[in-house]
Amino acid sequence: MTTLAFGNLLRMDGKTEIEADDGGYVVAQHRFQNFFIGKEIVYGGENYMFLPFGFSGVTINRSADGMEASLVFPNQRSGSFDAGQTPAGRDLTTNWADEAIKRRWQCNVKMMTFDDPDSTAEANMNLIHEYTSIVTGGKFEPSTVTLNLSTVLDAVGSDVPMRTLTQKLVGNIPTSSAVRLQ
Repeated sequence: MTTLAFGNLLRMDGKTEIEADDGGYVVAQHRFQNFFIGKEIVYGGENYMFLPFGFSGVTINRSADGMEASLVFPNQRSGSFDAGQTPAGRDLTTNWADEAIKRRWQCNVKMMTFDDPDSTAEANMNLIHEYTSIVTGGKFEPSTVTLNLSTVLDAVGSDVPMRTLTQKLVGNIPTSSAVRLQ
């Protein structure tokens, strides 16, 4: 009889409101895994701490719509942690999730199988699928915090969601509707 073991590796990257020494902003990087309880694993040269979370909702059809997914975390309202720290072993706060929503953090989820459910060796891990998205919304409930994820490109509009056209991004922007192409 064959036993299959599935788990996820989650990497979250995003800016915070904390200013760095060089005048920029601190980039928060959080890496979690949800299979090896209480253990830290290494995959691709990066450390992933244990955090109980769920990942679901990835659906793909021929027209490529319906690409929204979600991450579900336990809601622990007490305690806090700074950018760069991991909440594994600490209380997860709604402030952290709120920051991910406001700053549109990028998430990368790797769906994995494990040949031996007791071995944390990288050779034991097999990548099934990789999903990259941004945090587009969330929901706070008494026992859970849900982050909604959407892919970078919107299949219906073929554009980048939630971007604002600025001169820095696209160059000079017309200030009137009287534009003539010659």
